[in-house]
Formats: sequence, structure tokens, C-alpha cells
Amino acid sequence: MSCAPGLAEPMGRFQGVSRVSFIAPDAASSRGWRRAFEGLPGFRMEFTDTAELREGAGRAAPPARPDRAGLIVLGLAHDNESRGLRLLAEMANRSDRMEQEILVFAPGAAPRVQAQAYEIGAGAVMPGPFDAAEIAARMRLLQVRLTRRRALRRALSESLRASVTDPLTGLHNRRFALPRLAQISRAAVMRGEGFAVMVADLDHFKEVNDRHGHAAGDLVLQAVAQEMRRNLRTEDVLARIGGEEFLAILPGIRAEMAHAIARRICARIREAPVALPDLPRGLPLTISVGLTIGGAGLRSPEELLADADRALYAAKRAGRDQVHCHPVAPPAQAETRRLGVGG
Repeated sequence: MSCAPGLAEPMGRFQGVSRVSFIAPDAASSRGWRRAFEGLPGFRMEFTDTAELREGAGRAAPPARPDRAGLIVLGLAHDNESRGLRLLAEMANRSDRMEQEILVFAPGAAPRVQAQAYEIGAGAVMPGPFDAAEIAARMRLLQVRLTRRRALRRALSESLRASVTDPLTGLHNRRFALPRLAQISRAAVMRGEGFAVMVADLDHFKEVNDRHGHAAGDLVLQAVAQEMRRNLRTEDVLARIGGEEFLAILPGIRAEMAHAIARRICARIREAPVALPDLPRGLPLTISVGLTIGGAGLRSPEELLADADRALYAAKRAGRDQVHCHPVAPPAQAETRRLGVGG
């Protein structure tokens, strides 16, 4: 049977020690359970009862640690099953519910009570009689189930992260960047703040691949991605959206500062040749940047990208290695145009 990409790694057998919280219906049962289970290999056990829980505010079910599975064995009193079911409901509603499995021991419970326990969230229900060996066997089955579920969740999380990440540079990709751009744009309009959208494209990148090979081109892209990340703020979003094209989204920023950051990126790329195996002294590079400023009115991500692309084309036509803005460049940029650094 074929598996979906990113979800096909084998499920290894659980190794290590799993935490188990035993919650007995009364103190006498708790002492008996301790005698029956102490020394059981593969588990780190703690024992309490429902009366202790009322006094100790939930000591028996602490938040699950990220590196361990959490098992709970909950005993229901035959003469007060509703109290145990209420406690089960509280545990089933915890925020870390997916990090635990609950075995309910309910000696003599009617089928209706057993069904209730399953509906509330029990992973297994034992109607009795008490059998330490059977409880231990069920604990191990729940341990395996929890370990498999956590592995599947981890694989899914990694798969989702890979779907919005550029594998070469480790930056976000277009699939992540465009929805994030829409969010930042809406938030900026609501708050009356400005933000900037920057599209940067390496100059003459095709020549890098043609002269030095695609492996060298990959090294160049990785180096440029790192340099851009170093020259952006922590809150800025950086993505690779094409072969040698990068998108930066700068929330909560004024036009003058956005221009300054874009010019600094141009300068840093120009001043930092990328070392290649056949070029120990490094390959000189330049980058062109198109900029648009948002926040004055709501524009779609496509409109913002189109305006930044127009500015990028203007920078390329003007000789590359510079910054241009569309639709309007602030007056502060006039001086940088004369210096040949700005757009």
C-alpha cells in the first residue's frame, strides 16, 4: 500500500520509560494498586485517589512532557461512578488531551456506564474484576497507541511545514507568503500603519548557472538568502518566490526606513562575493530591488506584488544594483538616485 509523501516513515517500537498516573477511587484501593504495580518495568508510576485530587488540585494528571507519553489509569467507585466520570470529562477536556491515554477501571459497571466512559474520552474500559496483569497489558497497548499517534502528528507537522518552506534556502515559499501578505495588509489598513513589500532579483543569475554550474547557483541562492535574512528585522517575512527572486514583507514600517533597508541589502550583496569551489576569492554579485509601500488603502496580494514587480523592472532597466519604488518614490530617495544607489 502506498503512503502519502512525508507520512511514510516506519513507526518504531516505543523505548524508554512512560509516566503513568494511577487515580484510585479511594485511599485503600490506591495502596493496593501501589503494591500490585510497583516495580513494573517500563513505567514511572505515581499513585493517588480522588479524595487526594480534591485536596491537591489535580496532581495526578500533570501536563504531558513533550518527550514522554502520558498514561492515566482511573478507577471508578461502584457506588459513585458519576464522580469518576466527571473527573474523566475534566481530563478529556485538557489542552494536552492528545498527549495522553486514559484507561478506566470500572469493576461491575453497567454497559451504559462503560459506553459513557468511551464517549467521554476513555481509551479503554475494564469492567473488572481487578487483574494487575491485564491492566499492565492494556497499559502497554495504550502506550503503543499514544506513541504511534504522536509520531503521526509529528510527521504531519513536518509535512505541513515542508509544504510552506523552500527546501533549498529554508525560507518560506510563495504558498506561505501570499496569505501572510494578505493578513499583514488587512492589519495595516485597520491600524492605519504602513508596511512595505520588496521583490529582490539577482542580476545576471543565468550567467552564474551557465558558467559555474547549477550547484554553484544553489550556493549563491543560499548565501543571498542568508544575507537578506541578516539585514531584515525579526518580524519581517522573507520568502523565495521564484528561481532567483525573493519577496520580503516588512510590517509596521515607514517608507524611508523601507528604502534604507532595501539599499542596505543591495550594498551587502555587492560587498560580499560568494565563495565557490573554483573561485576562492568569491563570485561578485548584485541584486535589484522593487519596492511598494502599502497601508493607505487595501490592495490585494496580487496588486501589491504587481506594483513591486513594476518597480523591479524599472530598477533593472535603470542599470540594476539599485532600488526603485512604485507607484511613488518619496522625495527622500532623490539623493540616492544621484548617488546611483537608490531607484
